[in-house]
Amino acid sequence: MDAATPEESEPLDVIVANENELRAAINQVGTIATINRPPAVITLASDIELISDFIIPTGVDITLKSSIGNVFSLISTRDMDAVTIVEGSKLTIENINITRITGTKGSGIIAARDTILIMNGGTISGHTGTKDDRSGGIDSYGTFVMNSGTIKGNTSAGSWVAGDVHIAGSCTLNDGVIGGDTDGGFSTSGAFTMNGGTLIGRVNMPSWNRSSGGSFIINNGTIEGNVSSSITMYNGIINGNVIAGRGTINMMGGTINGNILVSSGTLQDGTINGGVTIDSFGNGEVFTMNGGTIRDSDGIGVNCNGENVGDWGGSIFIMNGGTISGHRGVGVRIDGDVECSMFTMNGGTISGNGGGVSNNGRGQGGSIFTMCGGTITGNNNSDSGGGVDTSAIFTMSGGTIYNNTAGGSGGGVNQTG
Repeated sequence: MDAATPEESEPLDVIVANENELRAAINQVGTIATINRPPAVITLASDIELISDFIIPTGVDITLKSSIGNVFSLISTRDMDAVTIVEGSKLTIENINITRITGTKGSGIIAARDTILIMNGGTISGHTGTKDDRSGGIDSYGTFVMNSGTIKGNTSAGSWVAGDVHIAGSCTLNDGVIGGDTDGGFSTSGAFTMNGGTLIGRVNMPSWNRSSGGSFIINNGTIEGNVSSSITMYNGIINGNVIAGRGTINMMGGTINGNILVSSGTLQDGTINGGVTIDSFGNGEVFTMNGGTIRDSDGIGVNCNGENVGDWGGSIFIMNGGTISGHRGVGVRIDGDVECSMFTMNGGTISGNGGGVSNNGRGQGGSIFTMCGGTITGNNNSDSGGGVDTSAIFTMSGGTIYNNTAGGSGGGVNQTG
């Protein structure tokens, strides 16, 4: 035949009420010639129990949805993955719950490479991954787009893979909720973009992906819990600590209500309600503050020494603008353990802390504080050196230090050693 028949080019749009009808509809889509295969719509008219693997075959484009005004369920009844999407296929789920009978194991959706999965409403819950690197809810090696719905109450078999969603390909979260239980959460070893929605609980990217193509971009939305990943943040809220470790944090806006551990990056704008520890792990990497605010921690504002994670040091902090304020400890502490830690202040303000800058230098690497601009004011150190307390190399060629107080000597600057 030189051309497909009209019947082959017409989209499939059917209503199903049981597993046999559902599988017949899927098989019908798969028999249409690939070159003329149109998107298909399969509408559930009731809950459907699955007694064997439910596979979306290669090359199809299927929308699986509930009838208008309803939210029906696909229920896995055995130890198996509920839905498997084969390479080269696209599945859109709309207002469908994917769950399973208590006591059975398997993931909710497994999506192979070169697949597209779109979630518009519904819930994926109650699943347990059966392999160390497999999530219980959604485990995707393709492209996953979540526009609405909830994924929670799932568990994984592995130690680093989160229970609700694991992404090895790419994921865009536009809205909806992922997480909510201790064993759930979100993990990615691929590319993640958050435009909205909420992540709750465990959120992580393994360390080997932070420098090998993995990305974690936050344009908006809320994360409730700690984040173990490099991040690029333009807006949104993180209510938890951010642990980048050897990775990078680039913050152009938004709010982090927690502490940060980072090796390198930039604070361009936004607010960190917590402290920042900079550790380059001996690589001499740089964290630069051009604007924004680091404020109100119970300890030190910016800690440049690395002793919290091992005897490495070599931290470099450059402050060109922004504000460090409201910390119970000093605003900035520089303390080289093995390699020299350095702080260069070209602009910005350090104020209202339990001391301005502590240039301690007690480690064998020493420390260097160079002040070329900016303002250190309104700090109160209960010991010595309200503005600057230094026992290492301190050079001042610009900037202002004034109106600081100390319980001991040197309200403005205390030099020892």
